[in-house]
Amino acid sequence: MPIQTQIFTSFTATTTWKSKITAAFMYNDIGCPQCGFCLSTGARLPDGIPSDRANQLLSSNEPPIGDELEQCEEILSNGSEFLRSLNRSISQARHLLNRLTAESIRIEHKLHISKTLMNPVRRLPCEILEEIFSWGMDDAMNATIACPADSLDARDFLWTVSQVCSSWRCLTLSRPHWWASIRLDLKAGPEKPTTLQWLLNRTSRAPRNESPQASLPPFLAYRFSLHLERSGNHSLSVFVGSKQDISAHPLLPLILSSSPRWRQLHVSFYKAESFRTLEAVSDSLDSLHELRISVYNDHRFPSLWNTTAFRNAPKLQAVTINDRPDFFQLPWSQISNADIGGKLLDVLPEVRTATALTLRPSTKRLTFTTIFSSSHLTRLSLWEMHHHVPQGTIASYFSMMALPKLLSLELHYHGRGTHLPHFGRRSLPSLTSLLISAPSKTLDWSDACTVLPALSSLESLSLEVIIDSDEIFHTLVSEQPSLRRLDLTGSQMSFDHRELVNMLDGRRTEERTVLDELVLPSPLMIVDSEDWRWSNVWILVVTGGLNVVCRSHRSTIYIIPDETADVADAPSASLLHTDSVHKRDVSSEERLTVEHPRRMQGVSLAGIVDLW
Repeated sequence: MPIQTQIFTSFTATTTWKSKITAAFMYNDIGCPQCGFCLSTGARLPDGIPSDRANQLLSSNEPPIGDELEQCEEILSNGSEFLRSLNRSISQARHLLNRLTAESIRIEHKLHISKTLMNPVRRLPCEILEEIFSWGMDDAMNATIACPADSLDARDFLWTVSQVCSSWRCLTLSRPHWWASIRLDLKAGPEKPTTLQWLLNRTSRAPRNESPQASLPPFLAYRFSLHLERSGNHSLSVFVGSKQDISAHPLLPLILSSSPRWRQLHVSFYKAESFRTLEAVSDSLDSLHELRISVYNDHRFPSLWNTTAFRNAPKLQAVTINDRPDFFQLPWSQISNADIGGKLLDVLPEVRTATALTLRPSTKRLTFTTIFSSSHLTRLSLWEMHHHVPQGTIASYFSMMALPKLLSLELHYHGRGTHLPHFGRRSLPSLTSLLISAPSKTLDWSDACTVLPALSSLESLSLEVIIDSDEIFHTLVSEQPSLRRLDLTGSQMSFDHRELVNMLDGRRTEERTVLDELVLPSPLMIVDSEDWRWSNVWILVVTGGLNVVCRSHRSTIYIIPDETADVADAPSASLLHTDSVHKRDVSSEERLTVEHPRRMQGVSLAGIVDLW
């Protein structure tokens, strides 16, 4: 039988978006597997002998009879032609599929290119791109040996972005201050000779007792020199750290040659010999302003060990030492900002001119023999770092100090207890800011309420503790006349929140200053009474100038009416929109809302007043 239709495809300039495809699969209809549509309308090949009958005939030697014989003869006479035609159709379909697949790949490639070219980052102004890049910079002063992000590593941020494209390269190369921060992890030490170098040395005429010399990979020296070149004339911020002895490191001479440009230096070593290598540049630290020293494994240092590496630094103002400050001879008399840890009593008398001081005592209790007096110190931070520090260390240190000009005091308790120091009426006459930090700990509130009245000039109080008593708020009403700021950001508020609101209301008198700012870790939750007293009090303190900030939520207070409160009598939202409120630049979104009655956590609610 003739073939009725064939599959063909035509792509021309006038039919770019249309394809004329006509398909026929001879006489056997082959439908679409999705919808069942079939183009063939011609005659069909016979279905042939039913399978059961065919199996019966195949299992014997009997011939087909009657219609069975006619069907077999018709299939034999026309089947080959049908099969050839079907194979041609399959070939045409495959050709069409290949062309469509190739076209699909081409379109996908165009889409990918277009999306890439239209990426918003390509249209970012240099100012925004510069800000984004600045976020990727690592501070050399905060680097550690464990993860220093070595500046000589090709995967470092600056090396990477400078090779993305010409515009990014121009941007990074035009910012020399980015290249002025250098972090060097010398953990590998000198490069070990390769096997070939070792064999060559073995076969040379050199004496056999001489070991092959360690060499420095040329690319490290090149990158360091390039780093210095790209930093221009900017002062350098440098981190150098290693767990090994670096005294024989091949890169060390090149590093030390840049010492006249060091403005900030952070050295972190495990070996005493590594610190000694810096004595070679002790007379060339004329630009050094900030020094950070990280000492590890100090028990392995020689007895009475010390170094003069940093003794001559005429501009040195800030020093941070995590341990053993007695190891280092420093110009303490000119230091204005010192952060000292470990055995610090030996050097404490030498920092009398400092204006900011952070003390992190060591694990051993020491006997105090002298009083530390300073008329320059304005900021003091005392730490009990861990459980090995004896309880009461902060109180002991504070008892040996006379600080008439102190303005800010921070007490950090990360050890076993929270023993507050005793403040006399005249011990801190100028103190205006106090921070007490004891995460996940509860203060002795009777002790705290005894201490606070001595601080008559206190303007800012910050607490990072578990507040499980309202006693502190009674003290703040009557004993702190100058308080203007209360920060509870790091606290857990396990007390009746109405006492805090009551304290705010109680300070609205002529004898005391009204709080300007209240910082909360989470919104206050208050159950209001029949007359909506607490809602009205809150509105009065907010409209009176109090700026309330909640770090974790847009709302600052939820007032939950009890069953006696009538939602219809709730304070009007219009009370919030007064002139005094708008002077604080409070947006029109600030509102007072009452929701429909509902139950929450077993408490019957008539509504919720949500103020933010």
